[in-house]
Amino acid sequence: MPQEKKEFKIFYDGACYLCSTEIDHYRKKDTTVPFDFVDISSAQFNAASYGLNPKQVNLEMHVQCEDGTIRKGVDAFLEIWRRIPSYQKWAWALERNWIKPVLDVGYFCFARVRPFLPKRKGAECKTGACDLKK
Repeated sequence: MPQEKKEFKIFYDGACYLCSTEIDHYRKKDTTVPFDFVDISSAQFNAASYGLNPKQVNLEMHVQCEDGTIRKGVDAFLEIWRRIPSYQKWAWALERNWIKPVLDVGYFCFARVRPFLPKRKGAECKTGACDLKK
C-alpha cells in the first residue's frame, strides 16, 4: 500500500495586508510540490491541531514540510523558495553562513513590528490569538 504524501503547508496571517499579498504572489508561482495555504486568522484555525503554539505561529511565519518538520522565520521562507524553481538560487545564496545570521536578526526585528502593520480591509482576527499588541 503506497504511503500518503503529506502536503507542504504554509501558515500565514490572512488579516495582515503584507502577509496576504506575499501569499497571493506565491499562489501564482510554479512549484515543485503543491502548497497548502493555512490562514491562521481564520476562526476555524486551531494551532494545536497542527502541533503549533498559537502565540508563536502568530509571531513568526511557519511552514510544515512534507515530512512533518516545522520550520519558522527565515528558515520557513527558505523552505518555500526551495520549492519554487525560479527562487531556488536565492534560497541557496541566502542560506550561506555569512548572510543567514543577518537575515535571522532582520526577520526577528520585523516579526516584532508586524502586528502593528496595516490589516486588510475588513479583516479581523476572530480567534483572539492573533492580537499580539496586548
